Amino acid sequence: MQQKCEIGPGGYKALIVPFAQTDVANTVVRSVEDNLRQKFYDTYKDTLQGFKDEIVNQLTTAKAPKSFVDIFQNLNIEKYVSDYQKGMDEYILKSYVHPLTDTVAFLDKEDLADMAESLVRMTCLKRHVTTDEETVGGPVDVAIVTKGDGFIWKKRKHYFEPELNSQFFERYKK
Repeated sequence: MQQKCEIGPGGYKALIVPFAQTDVANTVVRSVEDNLRQKFYDTYKDTLQGFKDEIVNQLTTAKAPKSFVDIFQNLNIEKYVSDYQKGMDEYILKSYVHPLTDTVAFLDKEDLADMAESLVRMTCLKRHVTTDEETVGGPVDVAIVTKGDGFIWKKRKHYFEPELNSQFFERYKK
């Protein structure tokens, strides 16, 4: 699900928006992998539910009044889980995402291109050293697109070896 993000007054100073394979870039930006973050939330929910069930079982075993047992039985665990998730997400934004994007807002074009290339390379490395299918790899092309300069290659692989095809480059020297 893609959310709308705006850069400018009232919006963000900068954004890091990965496309396609987003897991590694999102991990760098948020300082926690999305599946791990979700596991924390699910474990918290399961733990609260288990705690609630244990209290109800203990009260029932102790033959506490049914009205007292019902109070605990009817506790809304979802509210506590939602509050926890909201608090953690706000902490991640304040402590990790915003400081990073605030810094990115002041990087020059070349540094931004280097950062983008590094995120691609980190994705490649993760796919290579884990059991994930290697769907990213090889030389990385890097281009910079600006309003003033348009599309400019910063780093581009050729589909042939330049040193073996000097005649190709000789044609364009004139």
